[in-house]
Amino acid sequence: MNITNMSVQLKRKMNFFIVILGIWLLPKAEALKCYQCMNSDPEGCTDQEVECPSENHQCASVFLKGGLSNQKIQKKGCVLPEKCGEYSEDYRVVKSLLISKCCNSDLCNTEPVPEPSEPVPNGLQCFGCFEKDCDKIVNCEGIQDHCYTQTMSVDAVTLTLKGCVSKNVCSTGESNSVEESLGNKSRCCQGNLCNAAPTDALKCYQCSTSNPGGCTDKKEEVQCPDKNHQCASVYKKDKYPTFDLFNYQLKGCVPSELCGNFSTDYGDKKMFKMIQCCNSDLCNGQLISEPESVPNGKTCCLGKKCSRTLKCEGNMDQCFTTTTAVLSLEGIEKGCTTKDHCALKTEFKHKYFGSNVTCCQGNNCNQPKITPTVKSSAITATASTSIFAGLLIFLVLFS
Repeated sequence: MNITNMSVQLKRKMNFFIVILGIWLLPKAEALKCYQCMNSDPEGCTDQEVECPSENHQCASVFLKGGLSNQKIQKKGCVLPEKCGEYSEDYRVVKSLLISKCCNSDLCNTEPVPEPSEPVPNGLQCFGCFEKDCDKIVNCEGIQDHCYTQTMSVDAVTLTLKGCVSKNVCSTGESNSVEESLGNKSRCCQGNLCNAAPTDALKCYQCSTSNPGGCTDKKEEVQCPDKNHQCASVYKKDKYPTFDLFNYQLKGCVPSELCGNFSTDYGDKKMFKMIQCCNSDLCNGQLISEPESVPNGKTCCLGKKCSRTLKCEGNMDQCFTTTTAVLSLEGIEKGCTTKDHCALKTEFKHKYFGSNVTCCQGNNCNQPKITPTVKSSAITATASTSIFAGLLIFLVLFS
């Protein structure tokens, strides 16, 4: 390689690195400044200037109308582009309308959103309900062009929401596979009464109470969202040495995967959760009583370092360890639990029991494992930087 060619290549490489350096040093896109306020006055609200949390946000003026009292609210602030537009919902017992008008320059959201005229029926009909009476029909209005069904889980019991919605609600409300596995599903469809319950779904009693005698005198009939649900009676009680907490019973539709006894003993507290299921219409009229606390001969470790042992009771014949993280602090709990609890899928453990659980069989099998310490050598940051810089200079000059 002659001196001239070497000089040309060196200049090219230097120009390349100058371009890369220029890209690194380019100023980041700045976040917008927007007016922000909230008021129930339909004429608008008093503005204050705020800087949006990121350059992806836009300024917006928002009109919201809905709720049980049909309240009207004017808002201004920063929103993400996907939240711009018009959203309309009617679930028969409650309806709402949200209009979000967006703009993309500093302090551009000066004007409030004018209150729209009352919508008129558009010919579409959907089933509408919240929890019960899901065979009732709603006449959709305005831009409500889809029927909607959402299921949500409360202490394993699935509640259902149905009604008319606009297309924008569908695009932001579709659930993912993880949510679906937890019983939280959102589905839109088009066509009159397309959100009807499947014909093979069970009818179950539904109620809730803190009365130890159960809620049989207050139960209502509901239809489950799909054939994967069974009728169930749920008993939940957190028992501490001097008091009880969350002592109540539920009835309703429950995903089949959640049927069983999920009681857990942490030593200083016992958490009873039993879900008795059946698979025929209105079969869940029975009550559940607290199981007897009789030692079963099994023992499990307590404490992070297994400083104590716990005598297991009833169906709690498995040892467990849970690991949770709160504000970057790791917490470890141990104790006795049931086979049903251990057999749950990971996503169900997180959703319904608050933490991941690892289980084992055998007395005190959940004691911590001791692993040998292995020393490793490492190059210091300064040495690594020097080596990298040397290689870079070598490539620039001689390649």
